[in-house]
Amino acid sequence: MQAPSQGPDQGPAQGSGRIPAQMPARGSAWARARGQAQPASQGAAGPVYQVSLMHSVKSEFVKLTSLVSTWILLAINLVLLPLGGGMSAWALKIMAGTNPKNGKPLAVPAPVGWDDLWTSVSSMTGTCVIVMGVFGVMAVTAEFTTSSVDSTLSANPHRGMMVGAKAVVAAALAWASSQIGVLLSLGLTRLVLSPLALTPLGEGRGALPWVSLLGAPALIGAFTVLAVGLGALCRSTVAGVVVLIGLQMVLPGLLSVFSSISRLLNWMGTIASLLPTQLISDCLAAGLNQPSGSAVPGVFHPSWWQSGLIMLVWAAAFYTAGLVAMRSRDIK
Repeated sequence: MQAPSQGPDQGPAQGSGRIPAQMPARGSAWARARGQAQPASQGAAGPVYQVSLMHSVKSEFVKLTSLVSTWILLAINLVLLPLGGGMSAWALKIMAGTNPKNGKPLAVPAPVGWDDLWTSVSSMTGTCVIVMGVFGVMAVTAEFTTSSVDSTLSANPHRGMMVGAKAVVAAALAWASSQIGVLLSLGLTRLVLSPLALTPLGEGRGALPWVSLLGAPALIGAFTVLAVGLGALCRSTVAGVVVLIGLQMVLPGLLSVFSSISRLLNWMGTIASLLPTQLISDCLAAGLNQPSGSAVPGVFHPSWWQSGLIMLVWAAAFYTAGLVAMRSRDIK
């Protein structure tokens, strides 16, 4: 039997439902759907996607804000600042209404200086620095603990960009929480001391209000960047927190004790005055009698603004060290 002849637009599979008898027109719905399925750019090994710093920052923001620990630490930081300011103001109010000679209440409370009020506003910064330091460490180490860093680097293989995005997001969240906390602390402190008369700021202390309102949140944000670098350096939450507490609490005390033993060890007092704990305290004092720096024996004690700049150097040094470690070491 002779096979039926095939037309120019027909093939052996025509009628089987696999190949259409005629290619669809360029503007047809099938052609448009097929064109939408193609990637924007196609390389030799597959689709090519570009990852920018802004995309990485958005991704890290979503990841950090989806963690319960993030909101807990930010809430603790937010509550501690006004709590410390209120307690400090309450102590000032009690002292102003008490006779220092016999401990009896005064008929008319003594006035309180604005210097003391502004110092009370940021009095809890040293504690909040540790809380946000733990937050900064966990912003990096949490991914290594859960092994989710593999997925992160698969989506964004640029390790430096990843660490930078984590530092930006962590510092921004810490700063925002601290700024709100400082404003609440100012309101609560002013409310507690409202029945008392306030004396004006002393001569040369005009920077104290700005340092308390803006400097304290900035210092907490800078320390968070330091902690992010420390987390990238240690890659372990336990190790990072231990080093953080040692740097903030243990090391300053040891150096101060050893420097007071002999004059030959005065150089340890200089080192103690250059540690983050002392730098933050001196910067927030804004030259108010230099209360912390003069108490530590040594050769060099930076002024309040020098302390702030040196604190930025600490943050940059730890961040750079963490960045180098992240780029040079394997993630396993």
